[in-house]
Amino acid sequence: MRLSVLKTPAEGPDEEEGLRFTVPQFPAGEPPPQEACRPLLPEVGDPEDLPVFWSEGLVRRVVKNEKGYRRKHSQHWRERCWLLAGSVRRAADGSLWGLIERILPARNLTATAGSFEFSPLTWSSFVQNLEARGQIGMGWLHTHSLKFLAEMPDEMEKGQNSAGGEKTLIDPAERARRTRSGLFLSGIDVFSAWKRGFGMPHHLTCVLDSDACLKSGRETPLSEVLGVWGWAGLRLQRRSIHIVRE
Repeated sequence: MRLSVLKTPAEGPDEEEGLRFTVPQFPAGEPPPQEACRPLLPEVGDPEDLPVFWSEGLVRRVVKNEKGYRRKHSQHWRERCWLLAGSVRRAADGSLWGLIERILPARNLTATAGSFEFSPLTWSSFVQNLEARGQIGMGWLHTHSLKFLAEMPDEMEKGQNSAGGEKTLIDPAERARRTRSGLFLSGIDVFSAWKRGFGMPHHLTCVLDSDACLKSGRETPLSEVLGVWGWAGLRLQRRSIHIVRE
């Protein structure tokens, strides 16, 4: 069962036959009522997925932020990244659920229109922020823009990200697929999620379509601008989350 490997702040050490281990601690709390939520993708779901709730207002604010950034950098746009902070809680019936409480801009990045690179300072500042609030990391969110990807040469330099400096040719079929929507994960996105430790049941790997953000309005369905993936075994698969209405 995937929840058996969920890592959260520990309640304390325990011992059995000389084996020392920690017992996860889950703050008590009930999830938002179902009538106050709507699924991001009604047709997508897995009964083993840890339910994760995300305030609509919180998502709309980051969409608005990206829209403003896109207008300001209409000629020299770069990918951006945020880190998700929150908690995993235990309901009265014993079930676990997650809540995204804050979206923090990832600091100290090196970015292009096709990739970005985390730095050690990115993670040290994030961990310090989490510890100060008593929260845990719930995943990460980054932007894609098909408009700017289409303007890049077919051979993309991967040395600016965690792929180890290799050059990769973008397959024409892959480029055609990307022109339909920015809501996809590249190979480097999957590799980064794994390498950076975002591989637990409560971790989300998310993409914000910058092109869609630029055209969005208050009534634009969030499913048009936001894509969410979670781990199922050894694969990242598209999944839904619960959007909590304001």
